[in-house]
Amino acid sequence: VELAHDEGIALKQTFAKEGKQLTRKASGYAHARQFRRLRKPINRQRTIVSRLARAIERQAALPAVRSLADEAKLPFGLAKVVIRRAAAVVTTDSGPRHIAAAFRRPTIVLHGPMDPRLSRSEESRLVEMRLDLPCSPCGKRTCPLGHHDCMRLLSVDDVGRSLVATLAENAGCCSS
Repeated sequence: VELAHDEGIALKQTFAKEGKQLTRKASGYAHARQFRRLRKPINRQRTIVSRLARAIERQAALPAVRSLADEAKLPFGLAKVVIRRAAAVVTTDSGPRHIAAAFRRPTIVLHGPMDPRLSRSEESRLVEMRLDLPCSPCGKRTCPLGHHDCMRLLSVDDVGRSLVATLAENAGCCSS
């Protein structure tokens, strides 16, 4: 939201107040291991992120700005095409990261519970983001402590700044 504002993209609604409340609520439920109750604020957060992504895409009015936030299932072939044509890719340490490396696309990898040393690429256009927490990397899909801080505390603004810097550093490198 801050990056959209910095770029002159005016959003009608930022959900800032509701977002803080949902984060607080989700944190409390996760800490207390009340996972059924946790679903509702998490789903609402996903809805908000999708709405914001659509609003940013609409306001940017550029063919190069696309959000895949609403894609429930992205077919593998289409995912490869999208990544091949992307100026940069932001992903977790998962399949799209390796597809981006194969196509030599600038990539920002968000490492949560996984140890980056286990799947490191020698790609010059790779940025790995990770928080140095006492519990990380634990290597577990589900947080044994119930808080998921290794992913939750990675700031959208930090990722956005990293993306802007990566795009600037790699301008013109990836003509399709």
